[in-house]
Amino acid sequence: MKKLLLYVLIGFLLLFILFILLPSPIDPVSWEPPMDKGFTGEFAANEKLDNMSFLIDDTCVGCEDLAFDTTANLVYSGESDGDIVRIDLQSKQTEVIANTGGRPLGMQMHPNGNLIIADGVKGLLSLDLRSNVISLLTKSYQNEELTFVDDLDIDTSGVIYFSDASAKYGYNEVMEDIMEHRPHGALYAYDLPTNETTLLLDDLYFANGVALAEDESFIFINETGNVSISKYWLKGPKAGTREVVNNNLPGYPDNITTGSNGIFWLTLVSPRQQSAEDLMTKPFLRKLIMKLPRSFHPAPVHYACVVGLDQNGTVKHNYQSSHPKFVEITSVTEHDGHIYFGSLVDTGIAYYAIK
Repeated sequence: MKKLLLYVLIGFLLLFILFILLPSPIDPVSWEPPMDKGFTGEFAANEKLDNMSFLIDDTCVGCEDLAFDTTANLVYSGESDGDIVRIDLQSKQTEVIANTGGRPLGMQMHPNGNLIIADGVKGLLSLDLRSNVISLLTKSYQNEELTFVDDLDIDTSGVIYFSDASAKYGYNEVMEDIMEHRPHGALYAYDLPTNETTLLLDDLYFANGVALAEDESFIFINETGNVSISKYWLKGPKAGTREVVNNNLPGYPDNITTGSNGIFWLTLVSPRQQSAEDLMTKPFLRKLIMKLPRSFHPAPVHYACVVGLDQNGTVKHNYQSSHPKFVEITSVTEHDGHIYFGSLVDTGIAYYAIK
């Protein structure tokens, strides 16, 4: 019996040594997150989103973002299987019109009438809504592949501003990028007539939401990896420079969109977790954790937080729910006095009246 126990202990020791010697999927660096203030102050917790409603609730699986065609009373979104769906806002009828073959994320209507799609697998795409044909706009910059095209916005001249969340990790490796905490993300501009992609800003920590100011003087860009929002100036004396607006959000920012009356709608897809942030100063532990099966990796907490910001990043609207009926809200799009929500993991489309 003692020999058997000894053999078992030796076996476990050898397995542990092998586990230590296995290469890690990440190359992390130490980072000291800013002290989390939680949902306090202008982000004070409330339960207003308990009163959200559903446009549709049993279709549109993982519809991450929404694009409204206000002339036809239609809304478009992209499902987790690559389907692009069109929903009639009056009848609530849903129709699949195309499939990207990848994972559609952010999307916007272009002035030329096409639907522009940031696809996390396929790149920046254009869907002709007359023929339902998808074409590739760009998947590279200076012969380097754009690995994780994430969100976008479009100016009145048709220039498309979009984020590449990570140059190293793909759509199914979000946690790898977050846990490595190196600045693999970037912000780009794509000009349709010239087919030219321009780098505006790099060294971003999981570049995510993109939103243009109404006067197109700046772009808000979210970095999920370091819980921050920045401005990138396009016009004026600060053109070409970056200005951090908030580098200590109480949750992880996802998409940001331009609303009415100077408001930008921001969603925090999950609150910050102290247990996860305690790991950020311990690269070796993060290496070990990321060798484990995904079920052992940090995971989002289901808590809804949607805020309306002014151009200085000050909170003007604050809607939350600690037990949301619609989980992991990834996008907020204003339409006709309401804000509509998308999610990477939930089904349907939820909305809430702006108050």
